[in-house]
Amino acid sequence: MEISFDSVFQLAKQAAEKAFQEAQATPVVFGQPSTPFGNDVDLSKPHSIGFMCGFAWVNIYADRRKPEGKALKAAGVRWDDYRKAFSVSSYDLGCHGQSVELKSAGCQAAAEVFQRYGYRAYAEDRLD
Repeated sequence: MEISFDSVFQLAKQAAEKAFQEAQATPVVFGQPSTPFGNDVDLSKPHSIGFMCGFAWVNIYADRRKPEGKALKAAGVRWDDYRKAFSVSSYDLGCHGQSVELKSAGCQAAAEVFQRYGYRAYAEDRLD
């Protein structure tokens, strides 16, 4: 029995939301290095603490002319000409916010669900 893409997508979204909620972002200290070209921050000088911001998504590689690709298109999954793949954003998976680490965790969990159901899917991210 074959499961529809919509059903797989709902399972992937649930996994993404769970991973997103359970993940923890790593704090980053921004400020002046203690030595020129140093990788440490002089905490006696003005500094701030934040998180890495960015984007994450899942690429699903499928031939647009075959049933799998047609099912993705019918489900409203966006085709990305640059990557030659269907692309599902972290936002579409319910992972809202700015932390790239949290979004990446959600997209990785979703990609694993897609893979479990036979889709060639990979999570990607980039810093903003």
